[in-house]
Amino acid sequence: MFLKPVALSEYEIFAKYHFEKAHKQIAAGVVESIYDLFEGTTWYIQKVLNQLFATFDSISKDDVDRAVRQIILQNEEAYKDTLFQLTLRQRDLLVAIGREGKATQITGMAFVKRYHLSSASSVQKAAQILVDKQLVTQQQGVYEVYDKFLAEWIRTQLLCLQHEELPLSVEGVLKKVSF
Repeated sequence: MFLKPVALSEYEIFAKYHFEKAHKQIAAGVVESIYDLFEGTTWYIQKVLNQLFATFDSISKDDVDRAVRQIILQNEEAYKDTLFQLTLRQRDLLVAIGREGKATQITGMAFVKRYHLSSASSVQKAAQILVDKQLVTQQQGVYEVYDKFLAEWIRTQLLCLQHEELPLSVEGVLKKVSF
């Protein structure tokens, strides 16, 4: 069953009411930036709004990035554990999908070569396991890391390594990042 996202205007009314009730200010455009960032997904919008509410009295758009970083840091150990529980091929594919954001044609040669994955058949098998473990979603041929905070953490870890020679596999990331 597919539920349409709640309208942005509803979130804006909700947030403004609760922030003002607590004598906190939320700048125009903050809710919209959260809504756009998480494509209207209620759980993520609520999580970020709750983090903003708990952390700041006057919220600007810049605070959204800070709140997301705080949420990611709070969950970092769980993200590391998740990666360690996967096989190398599953981790490599999860990282590749995370880097792409929305990955298509993951068994195609271009994708397999770009991310130094072993083969199309191993990608297909790993993808099915990641979907079964609910780490990745697949809709109409588009693969995406299910937890948007985990996906952002993966991208952040890789960006931290860009000043060095960027390893394309998680094995390389695991060696360089203090997991």
